[in-house]
Amino acid sequence: MVKAIGTAPNQIPTNANLGTAAYQDATAFLGASAKAADSELLDGLDSTQFLRSDINDSTSGNLTLFNTSPAILFDETDTSTRSRIIAEGGVLIVQAGGAGAGATFSSGDFKISGYSNADIGAFTVRHSGADQTIWHSGNDGASSGLDADLLDGQHASTFSTVTGTETLTNKTLTAPTITSPAITAPTITGTVIEDVYTLTGTTPALEPANGSIQTWTLTANSTPTDSLAAGEGITLMIDDGTAYTITWPTITWINNAAAAPTLAATGYTVVALWKVSTTLYGALVGDGT
Repeated sequence: MVKAIGTAPNQIPTNANLGTAAYQDATAFLGASAKAADSELLDGLDSTQFLRSDINDSTSGNLTLFNTSPAILFDETDTSTRSRIIAEGGVLIVQAGGAGAGATFSSGDFKISGYSNADIGAFTVRHSGADQTIWHSGNDGASSGLDADLLDGQHASTFSTVTGTETLTNKTLTAPTITSPAITAPTITGTVIEDVYTLTGTTPALEPANGSIQTWTLTANSTPTDSLAAGEGITLMIDDGTAYTITWPTITWINNAAAAPTLAATGYTVVALWKVSTTLYGALVGDGT
């Protein structure tokens, strides 16, 4: 289409008629340095309203990506490393590529920090209507509020340890097994249950660790051996079997005329044995007579 110029809108300009008065209207032409009113615009928008791909740029509006799996790629040109953020299936995926791997399958490191590598404040995730703390090696441990450092909700300071010295205050021990304890001025409520052990053979060791009450039915004349340490003692209940006898280790008898007891023919002969320093003492408790 030829636009009408000057006062001759229906004539096509030619060398013959350009010099005529019909084409001398200067208002119909742009000057040599003049511009049309919107020649610097694209669809009415100035160039500053567009993001550029060749320089650092920013936007004051929201940038929305539309795709079946929209992604933002980060290509670090000096290390040939590619990472990306992808939205897929309702999941936001952050992928860190390995240095030097380029746009290939690789594994890089993932780091979260404050601006200019400063420490972050709270590290939380929104769950169950509240901000939940994410635990890591820098915020766990005692007083962290993390249940992982508790046992059944209790801190380690609540429990006694298997080594070292512990002070138990107002504690109830139910059916405990205590080996070689050092207990200072205990208050014991109820009955102390002692172990009962059955001796066998003809040369058994008199060992308090087997039980503080021991029974022994003789099957022949017998010679027991002394295995008591200082401060230990046992109560020994002896059935003579068929009139068998005992040859005792060295014992200082403190009753029964300082002599070893004669075993009862029926029932038990009960003897108490204990050691002070290196001396083994004995006493006849009873023989049924």
